[in-house]
Amino acid sequence: LPITTSLSTFQNMDGNVLARTIFPQDENRNIVEWYTRHVPPLTSGPLALKEKSVELREALEQQLIHRCASHCSLQLTVAVAQQSRSTLVLSQRVLPSSSNLISLVLQVIYATQNWNNDEKVADQLDVMWDLYETLPVRTNRDDDTLVSLHNDVDKLKRYLIGIDVASGYYRPPTPLVLRDAEDNGTLQTMGVDIVEQLLHGFCHMLTNKKTSLPDDYAALLGELLYDLGELLRHGVFPSLPLS
Repeated sequence: LPITTSLSTFQNMDGNVLARTIFPQDENRNIVEWYTRHVPPLTSGPLALKEKSVELREALEQQLIHRCASHCSLQLTVAVAQQSRSTLVLSQRVLPSSSNLISLVLQVIYATQNWNNDEKVADQLDVMWDLYETLPVRTNRDDDTLVSLHNDVDKLKRYLIGIDVASGYYRPPTPLVLRDAEDNGTLQTMGVDIVEQLLHGFCHMLTNKKTSLPDDYAALLGELLYDLGELLRHGVFPSLPLS
């Protein structure tokens, strides 16, 4: 902060302006470490800008969410989400608001329009599962906003399971593609295509198998049937007649 700026000046500043003033602009800086070190004293410690604490905290949260979302950074979002888990004491969380945490995770995952060619799909999918695992569970105290967000999380889980299954056979679609397909009513058609890809991948594995032992073929078939069963059990494609 500028050392010549008086406390009264800070008190009179708009919370959003103040947040932009003190939020680090260096994109290489460890933003989670900065946040956990500096934000609690500003918003709840003995030196807190008391009249501004709630407004400043919310504005800083939005700055952090914007940083994660604008860079579509799964790794940065994991660091933020892990430090915002509901198992932590409220004062220790980077994002105390469950709705903000869920919104951030959904936003960043769906911002992944295409898989990064420099990384394995399985590795990127693992990071998405790590994000999912940080999310709070439903409670009877959830307001309407949280109920709606948890419904969105349930959809995300279905998509991740479908991608998990499909990735064993071919390069699968991203969660964004599945969500858009469901929104525009083409998810069932996409489900048929994915099952066809699974069958094609299975046949390809059989063709490239360097053994003709029946047990090996039976094991591959068993894996295929199990994966199709996972799609059915979790309702990944609700209208698909897999049974």
